[in-house]
Amino acid sequence: MAREQAEQQLSDDDPDICWDTSATVSDLALPPRAFDLVFLTNFLTQLEMTSNFERELEDLGRHLTPGGLLCILGGRGGQYPEIYEALNEIATRAGLQRLPLRDSFKAGHSPASAARLALQERSFVYGLSQAASGKVQSHLQALPQDLLDQTVPFHLPNFHFVAYKREGGVFPTLERRRRGNEELHP
Repeated sequence: MAREQAEQQLSDDDPDICWDTSATVSDLALPPRAFDLVFLTNFLTQLEMTSNFERELEDLGRHLTPGGLLCILGGRGGQYPEIYEALNEIATRAGLQRLPLRDSFKAGHSPASAARLALQERSFVYGLSQAASGKVQSHLQALPQDLLDQTVPFHLPNFHFVAYKREGGVFPTLERRRRGNEELHP
């Protein structure tokens, strides 16, 4: 119920927000230049996902406004170099240009931030362990020791970030976007 109320509140605040998840981007009758920003985070985790969602990824890129951004945040190592190479090819076919940004980020950029994240994560795991059944508890015990033991230094992951831009403009401001919506929907 709380999620529905939050979705309704956001939709009331901005009529452009849509919560319909029953269709893919390719199935929607979207006008060109429908999105200012698309952000994917930890979504493409296996190489085959880039081919499984190739059409949808290309469509997302094609539906960006001029100056619109497609941003992707994910892991490093394993299959990720191949995933990012496949994304570069898909983005190029969609007419997007990769932005020359620093591509590696570490979670918890400051000691204070890392300490807050460690406390939050460890508290969450502890709370789960207190409420969990035996089977779930055995899975929790298999978690990295830095989540289970406060005496073990807490390690945060590194992330890879890639951003692509649709040519033909600067990233739209909220005011510019509202003016554009008024022109489209008088």
